[in-house]
Amino acid sequence: VGRLKALVVEGAFLIRSLFFLQFGFSFQSSEIFSAETFPWAAGITGAIFLLRAILLRVLKVPLWPLLSVAPRGLITILLFLSIESKNSISMMNKSLIVQVIVLTAVVLMTGILTIGKQDKSVVRDIH
Repeated sequence: VGRLKALVVEGAFLIRSLFFLQFGFSFQSSEIFSAETFPWAAGITGAIFLLRAILLRVLKVPLWPLLSVAPRGLITILLFLSIESKNSISMMNKSLIVQVIVLTAVVLMTGILTIGKQDKSVVRDIH
């Protein structure tokens, strides 16, 4: 069972890596630094964490570390890639998607680093 679990984890990592590589090759690196979509990306990221904080408060769950662990990544990319061009919104472009993914990853990284300094056992429980 342990070997099967390790095989499944490694296979999932491989599949996620291939999707991220495919997505990475599909856009220009200058799209990440698009100034016209950055306010929207920051607003979406802020809304994600604000709604998450409200939900955690309503459920009476401690905010930290769960607030910072809300990354967007593979599912966001898969959903974005599955949208047909005739159904897409012009504002929702690759630049906005990448910026939201990067911003949520930065919050996740900051949260894990902060938690790691406070209590190393919490970081082990997250993984």
